[in-house]
Amino acid sequence: MKQILIFGALYASVQVYAQGIGGIVFKETFELDSPTMANWSTADLDGDSNNWTNIAVTPDLEAIGFHGRVQVSSSASLSPDNLLISPVFDFPPTGNLDLSYTIGSPSGTPVHYAIYILPKGTVFTGNETPVFEETLTPEETIATPRNMDISSFEGQQGVQIYFRHYNSTQFQLVLDDVLVTSDSVNKMKASDANNTSVKIYPNPVANYLNIKSDSAVKSVKVIDNFGNNRNALFQDGKIDLTNFQPGNYTINIETENGMISKKIIKK
Repeated sequence: MKQILIFGALYASVQVYAQGIGGIVFKETFELDSPTMANWSTADLDGDSNNWTNIAVTPDLEAIGFHGRVQVSSSASLSPDNLLISPVFDFPPTGNLDLSYTIGSPSGTPVHYAIYILPKGTVFTGNETPVFEETLTPEETIATPRNMDISSFEGQQGVQIYFRHYNSTQFQLVLDDVLVTSDSVNKMKASDANNTSVKIYPNPVANYLNIKSDSAVKSVKVIDNFGNNRNALFQDGKIDLTNFQPGNYTINIETENGMISKKIIKK
């Protein structure tokens, strides 16, 4: 009974965020006084007895921009596969939704991760479709802010966010400051992010993929089905995919408004 009551209190605190000032739907600082900190869970998918752990920032992590307490995924080998799963919460029925967080690694080498938003109680198999995934470059392994539109999940009840560190040759990934907002100060609107501000065509694509954005495009990454960051030339609003093998790819487009993730098919 105590466990049920404690879970209820924590779940209620998440709902208070949803009604709070500033449009905060869910907030996690990973500090020990965070009301939701105790209700995160983990899964050691590679079975090496290493997993996500809440730690106080060490000097090497502070040197790359992290502070306070953070979540760190580690592995005994260079093939980690660890899940960090948020408490259960609800998305509001209306409003544009943003997800932001800070990610990085002290390694200075590429590190891969993915994010999933799934119904509570989902038995994770690894075949789920991520809402976003990327391989951080050596330049991005400092504490790197990320912001993306997740308005397609508007109104969904009883969901959890999964952070997966996997498909990587680096055994450490650091996460901090997870925040979901509705009509927040970021104002990365769904209509702007997915419909108006960023458009890609043709899809399926044979050679050149056009990217049209109302705001400046800062970078474009092409991720294959194995999570690898593929070299692709982005110039004059186009990505040259001529020499890519047929298949499914994810295009991560960073604009001045945040990060957009699009799925494409290469013919």
